[in-house]
Amino acid sequence: MAAISYIIRYILIVMSNRKRNSTTWVAKPLLDRFKSKYRIDVSGCWIWTGTILKSGYGRLKNLDGKQMPAHRISYEIHHGPIPSGKLVMHSCDQRACVCPTHLQLGSHADNMADMKRKLRGPMGDRNTNAKLDADKVREIRGLFGKVSIDEIAGAYHVTPAAVCMAICRYTWRHVE
Repeated sequence: MAAISYIIRYILIVMSNRKRNSTTWVAKPLLDRFKSKYRIDVSGCWIWTGTILKSGYGRLKNLDGKQMPAHRISYEIHHGPIPSGKLVMHSCDQRACVCPTHLQLGSHADNMADMKRKLRGPMGDRNTNAKLDADKVREIRGLFGKVSIDEIAGAYHVTPAAVCMAICRYTWRHVE
């Protein structure tokens, strides 16, 4: 049903003819352009083969000529309009995937919770502001109970709270 609304919208929008190398051209319908720009991989993801940004997300011009994330266009084609304030999240965690069954709506908070649950955020060594690394965290955990928290914090130039959070695995929980 949503694909039909896009097709009707395309028909209703008057595409302006433009001159390019002395020949007149009209943009291909969005659905045709979308279908020609992905391949299906072994995991079932529809991997975008069109323009991909440094962030890993695909891009495609919508019916209004505006560049949009390819996964958002896929969601709208297959499921309908995206409500205001909602994000399109990937259940497969593949940024280039445009498979409609791998896409779901959620809030920013839902997306951040999903990232945290899957250990995908800028944590540990991937956090450019981190003062510790995995080896130091292991050392800190080994010192716990033998040396005071304040002494550990002073030795590693972090706050006592940072030491406690690393020991209790509130932070650096991926480090054994």
